[in-house]
Amino acid sequence: MNEFTRVFNELGMTKTELTTLLNAPRNTIFNYLNGSVTNMPASAVTLITLLAFIKQHHPRAFEEWGEIARYNKNQEKRDGNTLSLFDIISDEVLLQGIVRHGELRGFIK
Repeated sequence: MNEFTRVFNELGMTKTELTTLLNAPRNTIFNYLNGSVTNMPASAVTLITLLAFIKQHHPRAFEEWGEIARYNKNQEKRDGNTLSLFDIISDEVLLQGIVRHGELRGFIK
């Protein structure tokens, strides 16, 4: 079992959820998981390891990233455009989350 697959199993999510969170093609993720990629990119292992770290230590941030990733995917399906910062800012719920995060970190008083 490769490192990517090991961390994926620890995350306890579906392959589809992982493709959304990493914004990667489904075939690529499936190939990583079934071991058909012999030279796994270090960036792939780093990203999935980072996801596992965030899920364990900052579950709320992990959930918020999932919401942003799903929003981005839906935005692309609607009109072919990718998510921009303006799309995020115009969404009141996400803006409130960004402000709350800034307040908790002391960036906004």
